[in-house]
This record gives sequence, structure tokens and C-alpha cells, in this order.
Amino acid sequence: MIEGWARDLSESGLGAFVGQALELGEIVTLDIPVAAAESVAVEAEVVRCLGTEYGFQFITLSPTQRSQIRDAVKGRTKLLT
Repeated sequence: MIEGWARDLSESGLGAFVGQALELGEIVTLDIPVAAAESVAVEAEVVRCLGTEYGFQFITLSPTQRSQIRDAVKGRTKLLT
């Protein structure tokens, strides 16, 4: 498990600062907190890298995951991963 600090969450992906090198095109599983005691695991592709800042594009989202992320964005839930 690699920890990072997430920001810029949307229904299509997120930006995050990560303390370990990742490769462009790499497929990862992100554990995104969407509520106080709830998180959602989402597969994503690394699509941007600038130092320790990475851009991730979600590969597939179920309708439930999309709704959870949409609700988190609306509520501007503080995201720490």
C-alpha cells in the first residue's frame, strides 16, 4: 500500500501527491474516502506525472461508485488517503 494526499476529485479521476514513483500508463487501485467511515476502491490509470504529483483517470465506475464520488464532491468531503 502506498499512501498519498488526494485532491481535485471528479467523476472522471483525481489528482494526488504520492510518495513513491509511478509509471505513466500504470494501472492502480485507489482507495478513496467518500464518507466518514466509508471508502470506495476504484481502478485508475496514471495519466500525468509532475514530480510527486500524479493524475489518475478512473477506468470503470459502477453506478454506485459514481454516485458516492458525486456526493463526496458535492459535500466537498476532505480527502486524505
